[in-house]
Amino acid sequence: MLMYYKNVEFRLGDIEELPIENNSINIILSNCVINLSPDKDKVFSESYRVLKKGGKMFISDMVLTGELTEEQKKDEGLLTACVSGALQKEDYLDKIKKAGFDVTILDENRGISERQYQKLPVESLKFKAVKVNLSSEELCCADKNVCSVDCELKEDSESKRDCGGCCL
Repeated sequence: MLMYYKNVEFRLGDIEELPIENNSINIILSNCVINLSPDKDKVFSESYRVLKKGGKMFISDMVLTGELTEEQKKDEGLLTACVSGALQKEDYLDKIKKAGFDVTILDENRGISERQYQKLPVESLKFKAVKVNLSSEELCCADKNVCSVDCELKEDSESKRDCGGCCL
């Protein structure tokens, strides 16, 4: 039996530049794709941009629980397995939170390291990220990737003028 849904749409585009209008969707699903992006900050800021207030992102991705060797970081097999592009768990979660999301971890699969990855320091992390209602001051130009949500000034000192002074 084939089913049709009128409220579901698939679009082709880059995860760093979603072909979707601002504040227009309710849910984003991602299964081990974000680690393939070299600009994870942009992925999370784009996700925040397109989600409606209260919109949710459900993500399953690999995160590191220790360091990889330089050889492992360059390994194509580990890249396609979403391992060599993975971030440290806390760094990954911090990037999502700085984009403006409230994060709830749903599951951590630590056993995957032994079963599939020859005991490499990785785990599979499943979580929900909700677009919270932040004031413009709290957002602090997150959509321009200039300042983080907690108003830390990034390297570009010229950017602080674009943040309405909240980063000073």
